[in-house]
Amino acid sequence: MSLMTILGSYNDFGMTESLNYFLPEHIHKKNKREITNTLSIALFTNFITSTIFSLTLFFSAHWLSLHYFRSDIAETLIQILVVQFFAQNLFTTLNTFFQSIQDTKLQKSVDFLRMVFLMIFVYILWFIDLGTVQYYAGAWSISILFWLLLSAGLLFIKYRSYFILSGWIFSFESYKKIFKYAI
Repeated sequence: MSLMTILGSYNDFGMTESLNYFLPEHIHKKNKREITNTLSIALFTNFITSTIFSLTLFFSAHWLSLHYFRSDIAETLIQILVVQFFAQNLFTTLNTFFQSIQDTKLQKSVDFLRMVFLMIFVYILWFIDLGTVQYYAGAWSISILFWLLLSAGLLFIKYRSYFILSGWIFSFESYKKIFKYAI
């Protein structure tokens, strides 16, 4: 879990900070194209880097379990936590959108409910005597995946009017500006 957390902190290349910096200005100016560009660039960057890290971790899980962790269960655990790693990074980006537009109530509610859902899920596993680290990791992965999908749904339902959904064109200039700030 610590490995996933460490990699997750470097995974987004500062894109969440860029969202916090650029989105309030674009929202104030009601510039839907730039709002769409900024969030799309952050999600695209996180998606690509998360995919690369996830695939690397998944296919090197056997080697890592033998040479780094020296544990038989580490391979399975890494492969389960790859789902958590991938979903957590995208969830963080969506949650940062809510933070950037200052919808703290929604952001914190989603985060709180995610943790309550996880706690209930873990309690159920413990109660039915499936309290192993693999099952807990699976619960963590399923929980974050569920809340990623729910957050994406909330973003689409509540903030659809902030975006250009058709006719959107990727802007390399915007990407350079956002990436330069991020780094």
